[in-house]
Amino acid sequence: MKKYVRNHNARQRSISRMGIMLFCIGWFCLSSPAHAAVLTPLIVDGIADIADEASENWQELLLETHVEVGKQLRTDFGALVDLEGDDGSFFSIGEATELLVQELEFDAQRQIRIVHLAILTGLVTAEAMHLDYTTNIFELETPTVVASFKFSKATVGANAAGDSQITMETGKFDMSRENSQDGEVLANHKSKDDVVTAMQIPNKGRVDVETKTDGLAINNTGNRPLTVMIGGQPVELPAGGSMETATQDGKLSVKNTGSGNISAGGQSVAPGGSAGGLPVETVGECCQQCQNQPSAADIAQAACKAAPSDCDKIKDAVIKAAPEAAAQIRAMD
Repeated sequence: MKKYVRNHNARQRSISRMGIMLFCIGWFCLSSPAHAAVLTPLIVDGIADIADEASENWQELLLETHVEVGKQLRTDFGALVDLEGDDGSFFSIGEATELLVQELEFDAQRQIRIVHLAILTGLVTAEAMHLDYTTNIFELETPTVVASFKFSKATVGANAAGDSQITMETGKFDMSRENSQDGEVLANHKSKDDVVTAMQIPNKGRVDVETKTDGLAINNTGNRPLTVMIGGQPVELPAGGSMETATQDGKLSVKNTGSGNISAGGQSVAPGGSAGGLPVETVGECCQQCQNQPSAADIAQAACKAAPSDCDKIKDAVIKAAPEAAAQIRAMD
């Protein structure tokens, strides 16, 4: 398996480039001509290809390749590609992923940063460099949702069935589902004390989330009610509703920061009011309850036993639906 790695990491490159932007004040720096924004490969581990949009003329992705607007990328099973933007932002593209670079613009002098990647299938982890620019757009899109970032890090994925998942780590997010395509959209976040917050964004729904030290600020900006599960506790946010959550020592507190009532753990909470002391489960406790649920590899193995002649096709289908289980499924006898 081919592997190409640059001899300096993304963080060092980011610091270097940001240093140039901050300290290069001379006439040459201010008057130098703008260049087309690119994404630069830092690591290409395994088989990865690049082509123009709507083209089938795929070429091997190399470290010296410039990934520009209108380019599509794909990675094979077992492959990994790390990219860095001109603004210092970072992208890690997982195996069995296909994406299209729809928009890419960076101009420090005019304070413009625009990034828009469309993920057709697979997983991309993105970390947006903290830039307080006048025009600041940083988006990952799947067939069912658009996730906008601000000073944020998250993993966004899509599978062949049309389902999308957004795993938020830190920062501010605006997630909107403005089409009627089939498929579920799940957004989740794990707190420092291993409490998972999860919400399924409804069709035509939209929600803003900001991570806090010990919880989240959630604003349902869409016109549909939103159910948020926090460590197993349901919180109902009406359209236009907002709240702040915090978890500590296995307990959840919810503050209603909106103008209408919300429901938290079965309790009605008026605007400005709070509900506290609600018991929540951690990831470990949830896993204990779910340990008997079959994994993607279990499903593939059972299907292969039932239809041995179609095992290769079954493996491919399950991997497309659950790319995170690809290595385990491929290792099956």
